[in-house]
Order: sequence, then structure tokens, then C-alpha cells
Amino acid sequence: MSFTKLNASKTMNTSTQNGINPLISASLGYNYYLHKNFHFFVQTKIVIGQHFYDQIENLNEFRLSAGLGFNLNTKKES
Repeated sequence: MSFTKLNASKTMNTSTQNGINPLISASLGYNYYLHKNFHFFVQTKIVIGQHFYDQIENLNEFRLSAGLGFNLNTKKES
């Protein structure tokens, strides 16, 4: 679910309404553990939905994330 309000200046309206819109998303990613304290990650995500209030507006987007992660090892190995 997405709580959205369109930008009135971009839609040529004097005011816009808030709306709750259904969204569907899927993600796919991979982690490569380099060391016990570090890992690299890559993730893609697609979000699909529409804003149905004032006017129909596409809310679809594609996201790509990548970076270096830090592992906090909280368990002691015996």
C-alpha cells in the first residue's frame, strides 16, 4: 500500500487529494561474503502501481541498489 499525493504544480490542478493505492513489488538480490565482517550486495526491485484519485498516474519504478555491508557478529563461536 502506498499513501500518495500528487504534486499540484506538475498536474496543472489547484489542489490534489491524498490517496491509498495498492502496489505490487518483487525483488532479486545477491550477497557475496568477502570476510567475516564485510559483504558486497546487489539488489534490484520493481514496484508496480497506479494513483487512482485526482487523475490516473503511473507509480511504477525500477530500483537498483549495490554496496558494501558490514556484519555485526553477535554470537560467540565455540
